[in-house]
Formats: sequence, C-alpha cells, structure tokens
Amino acid sequence: MRDTGLLEFMAKLPVDGAELDDEQRAAVLKGKLSQIQDMHDLAVRRNQCFRQRIVRYFQEEKPAPRRSLALRIVQWLFSSKQDRPTKSKRCCDKCDGVTLSNYKDWVRSVFR
Repeated sequence: MRDTGLLEFMAKLPVDGAELDDEQRAAVLKGKLSQIQDMHDLAVRRNQCFRQRIVRYFQEEKPAPRRSLALRIVQWLFSSKQDRPTKSKRCCDKCDGVTLSNYKDWVRSVFR
C-alpha cells in the first residue's frame, strides 16, 4: 500500500515553486500525479520486464533505421572498442530471476 500523502507532496513540490494561476496549477498537479502513478505502476508489476516497460514509457516504439552496408563497413573499420557501448549482461529482477534468496549475489554481479 502506498502513502498517497507522500505522493501528493512529491507532486506539489515543483508545482508550488512555479508561477501559475490556480487553473494551471491544478492541471500541472494532475499531470504530475498521473506521472507518479505511471511510474508506480511500472515498478510494481513483477510479471513483466521492467526495462522494456521503462523504455516504452520514455520513448516511442519505432524500429531503428537500417544502416546501409557501406555505413556498417565504415563504422566497423574506424570504430574502436571504446566507441562501442558496453552491453549489460543483466536486465531486471524479473528477467534475471531475482528472489529473496539470491538478490545479494545478483546485486554484486551488477556492480562488478
């Protein structure tokens, strides 16, 4: 069960500092509460991948444009290992099967 008083307090902080009339303030506060509720819903669903849900929330789902063969060859020739982003071997507690009995080992493996 969540503390709605805390959520409202978190939502009101940025709204109180803004110079808005009452109608705008109410609309912004409603939007902030909606965003906080969305994040809460993402965080508590244990049967779905958190990473996929958070990526979907913050960006549109559109496929990456396909690079031409020439561009891929040039990037392969002139890029170094330092230029390439490192891929994480971990995803989220759902995908990695984290439980109360193995969470300490999982946390250690993430921060190595």
